[in-house]
Amino acid sequence: QGMSDSDPAALYSYAASQLNAYDLAYIHTMEPLPGHMLAGKGPRVTPVIRKIYQGVLMTNGGYDAQTGAAAINNDETDLIAYGVPFLANPDLVTRYRLGAPLNTPDYDTFYSHGPEGYADYPTWDETAPQKMGASSQ
Repeated sequence: QGMSDSDPAALYSYAASQLNAYDLAYIHTMEPLPGHMLAGKGPRVTPVIRKIYQGVLMTNGGYDAQTGAAAINNDETDLIAYGVPFLANPDLVTRYRLGAPLNTPDYDTFYSHGPEGYADYPTWDETAPQKMGASSQ
């Protein structure tokens, strides 16, 4: 848990205010959403940072299509970084657009050597015809 300071809102707010002086491409926060297994206790800090930091803010932390869109629409962030969903779904954008189900991630293969866990997940186009054919029989 990166945001486990005794007063994370004060610490990260100060850091964000100081970063306004630099022409950064973006800053990126990783703060799991409430209910996520890694979520911290207390109020979330990313919305506080958003109010102070004037540049582009990217965040990550258990977002799905709906919660990511809501965070952007509520001006909590500018961009969402999808880590685990992208690892398990090479066509994540397509799946989100279609409302298609996601592949189940295999956490044992994350950050391993070779293609397993990176290049072996099927795309929706590869699985949808089989799933549809199976349900129509």
